[in-house]
Amino acid sequence: MTVSSNLKGRFGSIDDGYDLQAQWTGQEFVGRIGSYLNGMDVRVGAAPAGLAGRVGGVSYGFDVEAAVAGTRMEGRLGSYLEGTAFVLDFTPEGASGRLGGVTKGADANFRIYAGEVRGRLGGVTDGFDVQMDIGAVPFPLAALLALCAFRMRHEAAQAGAQDIRR
Repeated sequence: MTVSSNLKGRFGSIDDGYDLQAQWTGQEFVGRIGSYLNGMDVRVGAAPAGLAGRVGGVSYGFDVEAAVAGTRMEGRLGSYLEGTAFVLDFTPEGASGRLGGVTKGADANFRIYAGEVRGRLGGVTDGFDVQMDIGAVPFPLAALLALCAFRMRHEAAQAGAQDIRR
């Protein structure tokens, strides 16, 4: 029996969320957040300091940088001036951490259940649920994809846009 290196999931609700899909090739994590017409591509690969990549295209989207040290992943989504820092601490059961600062940030919590990841980004009343079937995709990459979806949702809400590509 082979385990799939494909990830499929959902960020948010049926009427207010994004599809998540990605593939891990062993060297690169490639996927999409959102639909074919209203979504952004994701491409993350190995870099000297950890992981680096981009969500979106040249004229829209944001850069992704992350470094894993032990059981902690720290990184940034976006530029140093307008980006959002994040930190996740991993355990055998899942991960928890924070995206953004103390006053304008969001909590992140994930749990692993037999190849499925469930979690929540944000608060009880203003957050988003995440569900992903990750197969053989490394859990830190799946968590990173969910953080990217949260950042995309936040940017779309700020712009007041229906089209997440603006």
